[in-house]
Amino acid sequence: QRDQAAARVLEEAQQTSDTNASQALEASSLKEQLEAAVEREAAQARATADLQEQLRVAVEEARELESQRDQAAARVLEEAQQTSDTNASQALEASSLKEQLEAAVEREAAQARATADLQEQLRVAVEEARELESQRDQAAA
Repeated sequence: QRDQAAARVLEEAQQTSDTNASQALEASSLKEQLEAAVEREAAQARATADLQEQLRVAVEEARELESQRDQAAARVLEEAQQTSDTNASQALEASSLKEQLEAAVEREAAQARATADLQEQLRVAVEEARELESQRDQAAA
């Protein structure tokens, strides 16, 4: 009986030893898996930090581009206003020059009419003078 009991104890000890060895292997495997998971998590954290930095840089660049766009739009608007003002000024100047030209044309036409009237008066006076000379010559004869 003692030998059987010793055999049972020995068998149970072997089973316990096998179980302990199996659990040790499993624990080692779980430890490796945990270390790999921790490494993956650290890599993901680094990647997340990199992405956050890239996003920060992209947002900063976007803000700079928006600022440049706004400044360019303000310059274009100012140039358009200056062009509009220049065009309005030129239109007023052109209108004034047109009025001056029309007035000069009217004065020229009035001078032409006055010249024609004077020429007609001169023609009539010359005709009257010839008539008077003819009458005088006839009276003298």
